[in-house]
Amino acid sequence: KNSGKTTNPSYDILHTGNLVPGDGITISEPNSTGVRTISAAGGSTNITSTDASITATTSDTGVDLAVNKAVVTGYAFPSNRYVNLTLGASGAQYTAPADGYVAVAAKSSQANSSVQIIVNASSNLMHTFNDISVGAWASFYIPIPKGQTFTYEYVGSFAYNSLLFVYAEGEK
Repeated sequence: KNSGKTTNPSYDILHTGNLVPGDGITISEPNSTGVRTISAAGGSTNITSTDASITATTSDTGVDLAVNKAVVTGYAFPSNRYVNLTLGASGAQYTAPADGYVAVAAKSSQANSSVQIIVNASSNLMHTFNDISVGAWASFYIPIPKGQTFTYEYVGSFAYNSLLFVYAEGEK
């Protein structure tokens, strides 16, 4: 968090590692290439930030921790890995095994059918298709975090009714 001072900026740093109370942390001004150095007892980390990437290189391990933002954001998208969930009675509850998506595909064989996913009844996150015509499809994905419960409700008759859990790309 930049305090607004140009000569002595301050930052909130979230870290996990070997720093202990009393370790001094210093952050340099950016050099001519935009690199700031964060130094603490036992090593330092150089951080470069541009619109395209965030790069961190630690001097104590020599490991390049470069991460492209496009790659990171891509981890949230659906992957090609999925699990067919056993369709229970309407109102059956399921638990997401990882970060991912609940996928529904249902083809109505009765007028005024409906399908609905409710994620954690208290969260008000849901997706509903109402009044599905005979022969019409209702299909959708809804994101869900690992361990979150969801309920699948349906009313009417379906020629096809499928419920899948699709893993997020980052869960491979």
